[in-house]
Amino acid sequence: MASSENNHRSEALEQMGFAGDFDAGLTTEEKQKAADKFEELVLSALLGFAESTANFNHSGGVDGVRSYLTLSVPQEDGSSIGIVVSSATLDDGPKERRINIQAVRDNATGDVAHSYYTENGQVLRHDVNTVVDRREEPRGALGVDEKALSAEEIKHAIGVARNEMENGGLEQQMGLSRQPVGVDEINKLAELLESARPVKW
Repeated sequence: MASSENNHRSEALEQMGFAGDFDAGLTTEEKQKAADKFEELVLSALLGFAESTANFNHSGGVDGVRSYLTLSVPQEDGSSIGIVVSSATLDDGPKERRINIQAVRDNATGDVAHSYYTENGQVLRHDVNTVVDRREEPRGALGVDEKALSAEEIKHAIGVARNEMENGGLEQQMGLSRQPVGVDEINKLAELLESARPVKW
């Protein structure tokens, strides 16, 4: 797992510690089991929080049906884990399933992020370290409520991570990212979602 160069590790980052080293020995059957479990997890999250899920049916430039759900897991130290669950069924056939998670510090600074998505019958995990240390900056300059992170701050942090994920080809070639994960990690991801609550926009 990518780690912060800063000595301060938020509780959110600690809770995401289940995303460890990749297992290069996963069999095809194990990869398929993880993909089936991931499919179930994405759909159950969208259904479980149906009132908070945004659905787009051939609207907004979408050639198909897309659904998005934003969740948060607040921590006692003021950090949180931002989660975006998304699903798409496109007109030309492909299905997309994705869960993005990111540790967000108490000053709204994005930390380590992981993106899980299905591809070729398996679940891949892409890791990104987006740490920017702003602890010395005045909180007022950041415009952040010191008691809670807003939905916009979580959305921004995850958006930054997703932009950086577009440039991870070299890491994939080196086996450092965009590699398959097994069902045990998907089960731990499911446990994380059980403690999440929807973000109100």
